Amino acid sequence: MFKNAALFFISSCLFLLMSTSAQAVKFEFEDMDGLSVDFWGFSQLTVEQFDRDSDRDGVEFDADRVRFGAKMKWGKWFGNLHFDANDTRREEKRVGGLDTFIRDANAGYKFSNAAKIKVGQFKTPLGMAFNGSGKKLPLPKRTFTDRLAFDRTLGLMLSGRKIGGAKDSGLGYDLFFGNPVGRAGTASQNKDQVGDEHTWVARAMYDMGKNFHVEASYGEVGEAGGPSTEDLETFDVGISGKLSPNLAYRSEFIQADNVRGVDGDEEEAWFVELSYAFNKMLQGVIRYEGADFEDADAADSDIRAMEVGVNMYLGQNKTNNRVQISYRSVSGDEEDYKGRAATGGFADHKWDAILGQVQFSY
Repeated sequence: MFKNAALFFISSCLFLLMSTSAQAVKFEFEDMDGLSVDFWGFSQLTVEQFDRDSDRDGVEFDADRVRFGAKMKWGKWFGNLHFDANDTRREEKRVGGLDTFIRDANAGYKFSNAAKIKVGQFKTPLGMAFNGSGKKLPLPKRTFTDRLAFDRTLGLMLSGRKIGGAKDSGLGYDLFFGNPVGRAGTASQNKDQVGDEHTWVARAMYDMGKNFHVEASYGEVGEAGGPSTEDLETFDVGISGKLSPNLAYRSEFIQADNVRGVDGDEEEAWFVELSYAFNKMLQGVIRYEGADFEDADAADSDIRAMEVGVNMYLGQNKTNNRVQISYRSVSGDEEDYKGRAATGGFADHKWDAILGQVQFSY
C-alpha cells in the first residue's frame, strides 16, 4: 500500500508540472455574414489506484475523456458537433442513437429566450448533474445519479430560459421527444423498437443568477427492457448555488421505477456536495452520495460513498488547465450492489480509491 501511495504521489507531481505549461487556444471564424465557428477540445488524463478485491489494485494510468468538436452560430441558427476520441467502440451504434464515437450532432433555431428548438442527438434533459459539462466536474468522477439519467439519443427538444427574469435569472423549461435511449444504464431496448417506442422528458427550472438554481424533471421510456416489458419512469430533482462568494453547494435526488423494464425493480440515487474556494487557484470539495436498489425477485442492496478532493486551477479559467486529486471511501454492499448506479463506466465507483486527473482544454 505504501509503495502504491508513493507511486501515486510521484505521478501526481509530474501531472502538476505538465499542466503549468498548457495554454488555452481558441479558433474562431466570424466572416460570411455573421457566421461563427468555435473549435474546442479537452483531454482528462488520469492516475488512479482502486482498492479492488483482486490482484488488480495497483496504480493505473488512463484517460477519462478525450473530446473535441465545434459549435456553429449564424444569426438565430446554431449547431453542435461533439466527438469522443477515447471511445473504443467507435463502430458500435447504440439503439436509437448514432455511433458511440459521436456524442452530439444537432442543429436548431432560437426564436426567443422563451422558445428554442433543437433536433439531432444530444443529452436528454433529465438529471441535473448529468447535464453539466464533463470538463467542469467538481470531483474527478461523476455521481451515482448520473447513471440513472437517460443519457443521449436522437430526438427533438423545445426549450426556454430566463423567462420573466433579469439577466441569468427567471424560469426555464425543456420538452423532449425522441428515440429509445440505448446509452442509458436503466434501459435495455433493441433496435426493432425504434419507431414504435419512444422517450419523452419534461423539465422545469428556476434560476436566481449564480446564487440559486432548482430544477425538477420527469421522463418515460417505452418498454424499457424490450418488447412487452414495462415502461421506465424516472423522476429527478436538484438544487445548486452559492451560500457565499467562496462556498458553493449541489444536491440531487433521482428515482427510477421499472428499471430495464422489470416490474417492481426500483432504484434511487442521491448526493450532497459542498465546495470552497480558498483563492482563485485552490478549491476544496466534499461529497457524500448513495444509491439503493429494490429487486423484485432478490434481496435489496445499497451503496454509500464519501469523497474529499482538491482542485488546482493553473490556467486562464477553471477548465483549460486543471489538476484534481481526491480520496473516495465506499461502504455498504460495495461489489455486491445489484443496481445500475455502479455499473458500466461507473463500475469502479464500488471501490475505495485515490484519484488524480489533469485536464488540458482549449
